[in-house]
Amino acid sequence: MTKDKQHKQLKPWFIPILVTIALLLLLFAQNLQEEKALPSDGWSRSISLPLTTANAKPFLVKTTDGYHIYATTGEHINHVVINDQLKVSNQSTIPIKIPTLEPFWIDRQNVIYIKEGKLVHVNGEKENELAPDVDGMIANQDLILYWQGKQLFSVDRNDFSIVPVGQTQYKIESIILNEDSSFITVENINANDLQLELFNPSKQKKSYEIISLFSLSEYAGESIADIQYVYNQQENKLHFIYSISSTKQGVTTYRAFYTTMLLDAIAEKPQFEQVKIKEELSQIPIENPQYLNLSLKENQPVLLFSAEGLIAPKKSAVNIYEAKYENKQWLTNKRSTTSELSVQPFWIDDGLILWLDYLTKNKYELMGTTTDPTILQESQKLNTNDWINALSDSLLAFAVSLLVIFNGMLWVVPPTIFLVVLLFYNFNLVEKGVSWVKLTSILLYLGTQLLFIQKIFNSSFYTYAPNYLTFTGSSFIIPLLLALFTWFAVKIGKNKEWSGLQEISYYIGINLWLIIILLGPYII
Repeated sequence: MTKDKQHKQLKPWFIPILVTIALLLLLFAQNLQEEKALPSDGWSRSISLPLTTANAKPFLVKTTDGYHIYATTGEHINHVVINDQLKVSNQSTIPIKIPTLEPFWIDRQNVIYIKEGKLVHVNGEKENELAPDVDGMIANQDLILYWQGKQLFSVDRNDFSIVPVGQTQYKIESIILNEDSSFITVENINANDLQLELFNPSKQKKSYEIISLFSLSEYAGESIADIQYVYNQQENKLHFIYSISSTKQGVTTYRAFYTTMLLDAIAEKPQFEQVKIKEELSQIPIENPQYLNLSLKENQPVLLFSAEGLIAPKKSAVNIYEAKYENKQWLTNKRSTTSELSVQPFWIDDGLILWLDYLTKNKYELMGTTTDPTILQESQKLNTNDWINALSDSLLAFAVSLLVIFNGMLWVVPPTIFLVVLLFYNFNLVEKGVSWVKLTSILLYLGTQLLFIQKIFNSSFYTYAPNYLTFTGSSFIIPLLLALFTWFAVKIGKNKEWSGLQEISYYIGINLWLIIILLGPYII
């Protein structure tokens, strides 16, 4: 085969191959840019911390040398120390076996937890029983509580002596403990009803004012999943939220309900409003909130939670969100950026949030995000996973975009009918490539394309596609620019001995291929 003949055979492929490579690189660059995207303005990308645990909120201790975070694996306790910038200053393991989902209290080598129904204190190899027949316990850095039936006790953190706290109306099921050392007891009235009581500490925190709140009911097929509250002392107001899980036909859904009340005017049946959450910018509803965490910022309620949502165009995950309550609505912004299942969020402070990311069965990794400007900038540096994820997303998007060819089949119907009729009428007109035949065929194709391609440029496309494809009038300008570019490509790439039918087919093939690669990844 002569070089001239080889050139003629390869010539039509030069431009399509070069343009394909360029557009695929553009798609890859776009996906790489999305990997660097922040969860929302002012917050860093998700930062991995060297601590693994089960699906249980870690225990936090704030000290002058940083934030000590403890989490049990079932075999030992993992310990890591971080600062405000999520920098790790120390990490260690403590050889104490605590069941993975059981609560515990820890202060360096002193650990308190429930072992075989007994409350025990462990220091090194020494183990001391504090109380028998314990139904449950809960603790934070400043307070250790446990209960037996209706009786409630605390453990002195200095000498580990037992201090009676009080007695509830009904048997205690669980306790919600707040950072200010106030807490709410959740008590079983009967199989369907729960009574709530607030234990508000005195200024010296040596005694509690017990305030009977209200009752909650669980109906058939439903169960109360989360209860959270925060007390605004300035306004003497309690902000309260809880969620209900229900399962129908194997699908579990979650609904949250919120209310506020003055402590000196508590209604027997307070009016709850269902929590409706929307993303602040897109106004897309966020449903099934889980792992609720309620707090106040500038005396306004804010909610930290886990729910499914988009992390990139056409790509969703279970994310961490922070929602603020304004004008009777909850507006939220994303705080996590990973593609893993993100759960158990909690605040370290207003500008620092931690949570757990799923790794494998019963194994989760501690993650965090911060508003620190230095860390925010550092978090946008590309890493190996970013390149791998961008490449994977690009290949998947390209594969899916090939389905656009089914839309393209509709666009070729009019020119095909025209050419078939013309072939029967006068074969030579098509074979010789008479100008008006080629022009009419291509205009029929482009006219049909311009008409039906408007359905492609829908709200979904304008939501997920990059800015260079979603400007005003793009649904007309982009097809026309591609049509013009294809005309130049045909002029350069065609061979002189081609028939009119070959030239028309070459034009339609290149044009359709360009639309598939350029628009296809954002259509399906």
